[in-house]
Amino acid sequence: MRTLAESEHHVAEFVMPTDLHRQGMTCAIFTRRSQEADDLAALLSTPGFRHLDLALFTGYGLPEDWDDLSMGSLRQLLAGAPQLEHFSFSCSTDPGSDQPAVLVQEIFPVASWPNLRHFGIHQLTVVEKSGLVSLLSALPVSLRSVKLSQLAFEEENSYHTLLCDMRDKLGWRNRAPDQRPHVRLIFHVKTMEEMEFPEPTDDPADYLLVDEPANMYLYSSTETNGSPNPFSEDWPNFPIAGIGIVGRSYADPSFKKQCSLTLAQRRILFCE
Repeated sequence: MRTLAESEHHVAEFVMPTDLHRQGMTCAIFTRRSQEADDLAALLSTPGFRHLDLALFTGYGLPEDWDDLSMGSLRQLLAGAPQLEHFSFSCSTDPGSDQPAVLVQEIFPVASWPNLRHFGIHQLTVVEKSGLVSLLSALPVSLRSVKLSQLAFEEENSYHTLLCDMRDKLGWRNRAPDQRPHVRLIFHVKTMEEMEFPEPTDDPADYLLVDEPANMYLYSSTETNGSPNPFSEDWPNFPIAGIGIVGRSYADPSFKKQCSLTLAQRRILFCE
């Protein structure tokens, strides 16, 4: 980024891996004034800059000096990209760790991105559910896709309650079908042995995708005649067996397997 900051360019995208590994730019650059943060700000303010996949390395939990000032510095930096159309964010925190709730609506300046078409967050713990719903409601009408991956919620909330609120409070299902955001929920797995597939296979699955059933629930017309919430009230962070959990692979995009999980495996995967 130093080279870009010192030269004239027309770079419109900055992409860091946001899903595969616990890696990324150190979050320490936002805890104090730094050359790295200044260089990133210069890149984001480039006319025509439209695509950012930002990964922060935080260790397994947010550092003690990651405070309101740090979040404010990140928010101010992100607000400097008003032409942004694609935004994904990840950090390396452990979804099972004991952390204060992350107020996502105070970090991401979505009002500054009137042309945003994709919004994604990965590996945040612990997310305040009401704040996430508030953030989603503030996303512009240009939005066409949302990806929520490896999130953990406060004890009283879950994927079940999140989808309920998204369905009832966002008003997305009142939009024309071609203007509704497509929602992808992703849960990572380590090995094929952590999953039960209907037939033996040696192909690896990197993640589980709860895609079609989530969108069918969000956009069905009524609770009685529409599709059910893919997360039950009894196990609110576990996709209901048989409703369309799909195993996918980063290495092989063509790999796709319908699968189900044992209760013990679900507890491990979803930190219950």
